[in-house]
Amino acid sequence: MKRFFWMYLYPGGAVFLAIFALSFGAPETATLTPLWQAVGLFVFVVGIYCGIHYRRARLVFLLLLFMSFAGAVQFMPAGEPTLFVLLVSSIALPFNFAWIARMKEQRSLASIVAPLFIATMAAEVAGLIWLGRTYMTETVSVLSREWLALPWAIPDVLTQAGWVAMLLCGMAVVWRAVIKPSTFEGTLCWSYIAMALALVRPEEAAFWFTGAALASTLGTLTARHFVSYSDEVTGLPGKKALYEYLGKLSSSYTLVVAEVDNLQEINSVHGRKVGDQVLRMMANRFYKFHYGGRLFRNEGKTFTMVFPGKRPSLLLPALDMLRSSIASRTFLLRRPGRPRKRPEEPVQNKQKPGELQITASFGVVENLTDIKEADRILSAANKRLERAKKLGRNRVCA
Repeated sequence: MKRFFWMYLYPGGAVFLAIFALSFGAPETATLTPLWQAVGLFVFVVGIYCGIHYRRARLVFLLLLFMSFAGAVQFMPAGEPTLFVLLVSSIALPFNFAWIARMKEQRSLASIVAPLFIATMAAEVAGLIWLGRTYMTETVSVLSREWLALPWAIPDVLTQAGWVAMLLCGMAVVWRAVIKPSTFEGTLCWSYIAMALALVRPEEAAFWFTGAALASTLGTLTARHFVSYSDEVTGLPGKKALYEYLGKLSSSYTLVVAEVDNLQEINSVHGRKVGDQVLRMMANRFYKFHYGGRLFRNEGKTFTMVFPGKRPSLLLPALDMLRSSIASRTFLLRRPGRPRKRPEEPVQNKQKPGELQITASFGVVENLTDIKEADRILSAANKRLERAKKLGRNRVCA
């Protein structure tokens, strides 16, 4: 449930509910065009800066898309030109959004995708201008046609063609968030809904586009925060969280650094995916070590456990039992074709699973003073760990 909340409800859902309540709680707020133009410009500038700074090309592309269509709706003359832009936008905007949502994340704006996106946007704008000058009336007539006789009325702005495009592209965005769950993908779903409301209620376009841009930007910042403080492989708190936790401790504590002895060999022989399986297995074993401690994943093959108020004399026998239990058990590799979820009926697989023997070394150090310097404590623990490895690995040194 907690994972679902962070993936799909925060911050995108929170931002959307806030702007939705604002639009209905104070309807005049959403129509204060000069105010929302200024707020929207600020959100877009900050969002584009965050996208460039954190190397999130999709966020930059999405905000540029919102800005281009928001500007087109805002500055088009009233009458048939505005209707033409709205009808074309109701189809072009969802398809462009779905394209960006399903795009592979680019860590650099200098990649080939950026010129391709800019060229596509320029071609769409040029095509829009040419179509408006040459076949504006015909285009409005085709896009506003009632293709199907429905028992309910369609809003005047969004026609049947617009609804079909919006629903199909919306399903593509949601499907992407389902098969590749992440905070940013979940936020894109809420941004898509806000963008859809901007098309349905064009008089409040600046308001809803600002909300969509704000949700996307906060989704990027939240995802970045999660990566900084958490380990992607195991889901444990990361090195930054460890440093902050050690800085808050005021009493004595025991710090344990644990390392998978043969992880590098496993990665070389069996591949990185198997190595990640081993790390997740070890994280689960360390997490079940119940002595009132906190578990962190430093980097590489190293884990850190912090036990406030505990003495090494209490922990050493238990750590040695943990080390022994890890070394005595065989790690079974996932066989090719093995389903991740347990099937209702057993599946015959004649291929035997691979087996690995895993061992771990431990370095233990106690901090009896009120020293806040995490580097000193970790350095001392790492020296004990290095000593355990020099003595032959698979042992505990304090």
